[in-house]
Amino acid sequence: MARSVLAALLAIVLVPAVVLTNVAAWSLRTILDDDAFAATIGRSLDTPAVEGLIADRVATVVVDAIDLGDPLERRVGALALGLVPSIGAAGLEAAIESRVLTALQDPRVESARDQVVRAAHEFLLGAARGTDGVVRLDGDEVVVDLYPVVVQAAGAIDPRLLGVVEQRVTPAEAQLVVARSDQIQAVGTGVAMLDAMRIAIPALTLLVAVLIVVIAHRHTRALGIVGVAAMIAGVISLGLVWVTGATAPTAIDNGTLQEVAREVYGELTSTLVLQSLLVLGIGAIIVIGASAALRSRRGRTLAPNRSATMGGPTT
Repeated sequence: MARSVLAALLAIVLVPAVVLTNVAAWSLRTILDDDAFAATIGRSLDTPAVEGLIADRVATVVVDAIDLGDPLERRVGALALGLVPSIGAAGLEAAIESRVLTALQDPRVESARDQVVRAAHEFLLGAARGTDGVVRLDGDEVVVDLYPVVVQAAGAIDPRLLGVVEQRVTPAEAQLVVARSDQIQAVGTGVAMLDAMRIAIPALTLLVAVLIVVIAHRHTRALGIVGVAAMIAGVISLGLVWVTGATAPTAIDNGTLQEVAREVYGELTSTLVLQSLLVLGIGAIIVIGASAALRSRRGRTLAPNRSATMGGPTT
């Protein structure tokens, strides 16, 4: 009786252990690896929502650099872009924004963008303690300095704009608030914990699974229980991805940034979704295998009994 109770308790522990192992493996492959993180975020930055946000910010900064309050400056800026000198402020900004969308494909702009992404990764792994750099804390807000992207985009639009931006735009004017510091610190702390436990969690999960099978009286049935626990853990992992994806972006006030956060989250968790489906599938295979083994054993047990009954003395 005691062994059965202990095996049942271990089966309950196994479910969160498998979930944590799944998340730890995902973070190791996606969050903790600098190249993988940069590639994943890079894919999300190529989506229309993110490109539109960057283009809007760059256009605003460039137009401010031209100084719309001075008609002569505006005419010079318009001529540099091949536009009618009498174009208004709104028209000038719209024209620049459309050209920024094209400029974002320029290798120089992509290189500057990748530098920002890698800086964000370094900031995240540092548990959001940085107060300077491309990504930094400003009070209770996390800001991203898009100055390198702005400069390279301006140069890609027209070389004459490059000098104007370099002379008149400061990093503070090109920064973008992306989140609250407590949100990023919570994420950074969680990632650091997963990093520290990336070996201990899988080892603990394997130990619990083995103990369930060894302790239980019926090993094959216990193996089936392990499979069920894995299936439950896979479903829970998928549920966590869905719930977090539905709720986390709403903590961001800016509607455009919410869309960007969803894009980034979707790219980052796509691997976790696949892993969760794999865990679910492996659990199902274990359950099916254990069930087949039990049926086979019962068949072998019943067969001798039938033979003995059929071959017995008759009257």
